Amino acid sequence: MYTLEDRLLLKQLLLEGYQVKEITNMTRISRATIYNELKRGLTSSEYVNRRYIKYEPARAIEHDIKNRFGEEELNYYLQWIKGDVEDGN
Repeated sequence: MYTLEDRLLLKQLLLEGYQVKEITNMTRISRATIYNELKRGLTSSEYVNRRYIKYEPARAIEHDIKNRFGEEELNYYLQWIKGDVEDGN
């Protein structure tokens, strides 16, 4: 599983122009794992067109929350971040 730090590092390395093969060698993370993470943080169009520089850690996190807890939980989480959810006190 990718941590926030892993995702931020991946984003930085992509912005610096490193290729996936180079990132694999630097991080010792398999190419398959990196490509799976890129799928989570890119739109399908960006991924197909290899626009990896567009990778967004926040999109990958949203993908994880949605897959683990469902769409309703994701929406609640996003509203909470925006401050649109009362804490119930």
